[in-house]
Amino acid sequence: MEHAFSKLKLLVVQDAFLSNTAMQADIVLPAPIYGETGGSFTNNEGRVQFAKPFQKSPEGIKTDTELFGWMAENLGVDLGSMEQDALLNEICRQVPGYQLPGDDTAGTTSEFTEAISDQSDSKLFCPEISHRDTPEGFILITGNCRNHSGHLSEKSNTLNTIQDQAYLTLNIQDAEVLDIHPDDLIIVKANGHELTVPAKLDKQYPRGLLFIPNNFIDVSLNRLFKQGQYPCPAEIEKA
Repeated sequence: MEHAFSKLKLLVVQDAFLSNTAMQADIVLPAPIYGETGGSFTNNEGRVQFAKPFQKSPEGIKTDTELFGWMAENLGVDLGSMEQDALLNEICRQVPGYQLPGDDTAGTTSEFTEAISDQSDSKLFCPEISHRDTPEGFILITGNCRNHSGHLSEKSNTLNTIQDQAYLTLNIQDAEVLDIHPDDLIIVKANGHELTVPAKLDKQYPRGLLFIPNNFIDVSLNRLFKQGQYPCPAEIEKA
């Protein structure tokens, strides 16, 4: 299969679940899930930490490194050993902050934690939320909710017993002005689209701010956001 990938224009996706992206692909390659593959990662302190597999993947599923090596081989590129130890040794060779595996000083130098950024003028973006006494002028933000991470955790029956659907969080004073009560169904409108979710009220939430978690695929939350616009203006009303 010489240079197969260079001759064909195909959308190839590797995923552990049949995600929306995978459903658009011409070829879907199965991926191992957490616990089925080992490796190393560097935490926020710059320390190297290791993960070992604790269960075996179904037959025929390649690890990320095996798949990457297989694709490179079919493109005529020899990457050498793709074993975990060999890869980590190569990282240690190219990145001075890493030490050899097993060294107590591994990852404790300032090579990572004091790295010089090429974005010296960059600042943390914080949307300005002005004080309001009326419910007009809502802005909508999103992110992970407390009990989920990304979309994969939505497949957990255990987590879904805690939170199994999207919701709208808003300030309790804003809710009182609009006669909104906990679990009322609320229509959220933005950029010509709308969706309906139950309400959660929070007295500590800033007035004028709306939050809907992005963990639930069926809500299609992205419809409310224009490309390059975040946060976005939004309107709400009781369903």
